[in-house]
Amino acid sequence: MIIDMRTYTHKPDHYRKFLKIYQESGYAITARFLGFNMGLFTRSNEEVNTTIQLFAYEDHDHRDECRRNYLSSMDKQAFTNGEEGADGCIRIQRSICIIPTDFSPIQDRNPDNPVFRDEAVGKRMIEWNTYFIKPGYREEALDIFRDSLYPLADKIVPYTLGYFTSDSGPECIFEMRAYRSLQERTETIKVLREDAAYSQAYKQLSCCLLDFDSNIWEAMPMSPIQ
Repeated sequence: MIIDMRTYTHKPDHYRKFLKIYQESGYAITARFLGFNMGLFTRSNEEVNTTIQLFAYEDHDHRDECRRNYLSSMDKQAFTNGEEGADGCIRIQRSICIIPTDFSPIQDRNPDNPVFRDEAVGKRMIEWNTYFIKPGYREEALDIFRDSLYPLADKIVPYTLGYFTSDSGPECIFEMRAYRSLQERTETIKVLREDAAYSQAYKQLSCCLLDFDSNIWEAMPMSPIQ
């Protein structure tokens, strides 16, 4: 499986318009054409007026076929074209393909994966962490996540959804977690930092890192991931 992660920065006065268009028609259209639509998310920190969409495909050939059918469809034209369409709301568009690691809870396009939602909780906040890896250090970093960081964190973090690597471009490892609230996230991070074994493993990982970035996402109501 590959995931097409598409990030859109919107014109400030068109941001809510895009969300309205997507909720009313865009989600249904993209879900029909673009593999498995894992959800639409808004960003709660750093660059606001931003949405993130995750589309899962079997492979690159499947993605190319789905996108050809989507781009040639009349539904797509009605959804995106013109001043009143979704494209008129977008200022910048970025797209990367990411791949689940062998230890990621999200492995396939199964919509019934239990990590996608917790019915007892309802809506959760999503944490998306990006680890920028030094050239040539990705396998070492993955070993640290697989053997140490993920097993240790899984005892403390309420929900670990997935670990992914970049398919091309700069070497990155992506970590996707969920929390019931911002307070729970703050308390969890504090516990992780105070855990001696986790801190030691993270110190080992730091030797592989160029940089680190963390963002908070909020899932739109129609998103399978909540």
